[in-house]
Amino acid sequence: MYRFQSLAILASIVGLFALVAYSLFGWTGVVLIVAGSLIFNLFSLSGSARMILSFHRARPISEWEMPELHHISKALAARANISTPSLAIYPSDMPNAFALGVGNGVVALSSGLLRLLDRREVAGVLAHEFAHLKNRDSLLNLSAGLFVQAISFLSTLFGILIFLLFISGAWLSIGTNLIPLILLISLAPYGAIFLHATLMRTRELLADRDAVMLTGDPGGLGNALIKLEQANRYLSRLQRRFRFIYTSDANTGSRWLRTHPPTEERVRALCELSDRTRPFPSAPVLPAGRSIGPRRIVIT
Repeated sequence: MYRFQSLAILASIVGLFALVAYSLFGWTGVVLIVAGSLIFNLFSLSGSARMILSFHRARPISEWEMPELHHISKALAARANISTPSLAIYPSDMPNAFALGVGNGVVALSSGLLRLLDRREVAGVLAHEFAHLKNRDSLLNLSAGLFVQAISFLSTLFGILIFLLFISGAWLSIGTNLIPLILLISLAPYGAIFLHATLMRTRELLADRDAVMLTGDPGGLGNALIKLEQANRYLSRLQRRFRFIYTSDANTGSRWLRTHPPTEERVRALCELSDRTRPFPSAPVLPAGRSIGPRRIVIT
């Protein structure tokens, strides 16, 4: 279901872009802009991944440093039938994780996440990120985002043209013929942003479902989501008290423009899966009880 929804939403984004480009430049413009977007897409993925890792100051996690984490990673990668991705850690009290689909893939975990979650919950989070890699969500997100940006660029360009026509007086000779086109170009960016956010929420639900297929343990990911929600909410409130300029929380605003579904919705979907899912016989033993962290090195 989620895969069909994703395909339909992505087709809608591309169709909206094609409609805007055709309205302004005809079919020749559509072909040229789509070809340019695809070429830019191919060359920008690896560069953007390096920039994101550098921005977060992420570093690789060696196997001797966190052997349990690498053991879980290899077991999940084998079950997902993908190459084992690289693992990275970055300094942040905000518990979070993300996956980048470059080469065999990179999964970056914050130091706060590794302190907060136990082994079972970390396995659920890793499985979720591995599902993103298997489903090529980094490439999908980048591709959809490029079309959204292209629509926004065309809308801005058209707005500047209309403004110049207005101040030059040429608007009077055109009359009302451009009103439908103006409405289309003005509303298209908002529609593209809405579709892009809907696509990302759909991929998150798909990654949750596929993660459960990998671990056979909906409770591990469900508990992790609840902990992450509570910790992020607490840290957001705590950090806001020390800001001189108020910054709104990430969860405020319209839920239709968020890239992640509400935690309650995700946990409810996982609970529905728990009645139909059983752990695989070859599942790694992941008892709860302590967090996964780097080994301490004592220098004497």
